[in-house]
Amino acid sequence: MEQLANYIELHYTNPEINFLISHAHKKVTNYTKHFNQTEEFFLKLNAAYTVPHFPIHHNILEKEPDSNYMLNLKAVVTQASRLLPDVFDGLSYWFDAEEIHKPLFYKLYQYDKANFLYLLRLDLSFRHNAHEVIEKGDNDITPFYRTRHLFLDAHIIPIEEVVEEFGHIVGFKIKQLISQTWIGERGRGYFAQGIWMDDDLTKYFSRLMLPHAKNLYPFYPYVCKYKTVCQNVISLSSEARARRLAGFLKAINFLNPHISNIQQDLLDAHFSEQHPHFQFLKDQVPQELYADWQNADIRVYLDEHGMREFIIED
Repeated sequence: MEQLANYIELHYTNPEINFLISHAHKKVTNYTKHFNQTEEFFLKLNAAYTVPHFPIHHNILEKEPDSNYMLNLKAVVTQASRLLPDVFDGLSYWFDAEEIHKPLFYKLYQYDKANFLYLLRLDLSFRHNAHEVIEKGDNDITPFYRTRHLFLDAHIIPIEEVVEEFGHIVGFKIKQLISQTWIGERGRGYFAQGIWMDDDLTKYFSRLMLPHAKNLYPFYPYVCKYKTVCQNVISLSSEARARRLAGFLKAINFLNPHISNIQQDLLDAHFSEQHPHFQFLKDQVPQELYADWQNADIRVYLDEHGMREFIIED
């Protein structure tokens, strides 16, 4: 998937994978929702699946995958869609040449004349603490492993236009609500590093829209991506995704008139709930916008390796 300015361009889909998803058995495997110590979101299933070898390298100029890659991906999708039919329900696959270990799935939604793009991205990268090696990898291929953990992220993105050619979707024009997230640089020469306010905007949007005293760290329900406000999705069924659209649109409509001032707040200082402008906006948030997150809860625990993890319920 390429993001060119405010445009996401999609090149290749696969009818066989889309058929597997649409014809998966509707027997849902129980799972719980978690974040690990490094704030990565994953599902913990009550049944294991396997991930075969994948190539480590791919020429990003090649917009279509080779047959071996697709064969192995079909093996993963066959298992995952059978274990989690609610998670994959209604989705279609697109190949992302820049992220071959993070297969991408999408669905378009419309609510109250507004268009939204739902993107689900799996992360099949090998993790020592979460995955059991069946066959080792090497410099060219990833390990073949077994696991009950499925790492992923999912977002709903406001869309300005769906671009079609000859009746086929070829891209999406994002409705960008944020003018600029780049602040400046620190360091000099080879040590120069760019500074962006994306993380602070994520904290600002999320803390603004969460009920008073509600802390869901490390989950942030509204995130700054693609220079816009996106909904961070952890309720992954098709019904739950659709339910989020009404609240998300109301949140966007509330935030939009204030975004330029919020950006100005963050030019000179990191996000703080004590900032007078934040406190002013917090008092203006309609109570109905808190409803989506009122019953969400998160708790911390130690996993079998003594590492901190979080379980979230919503």
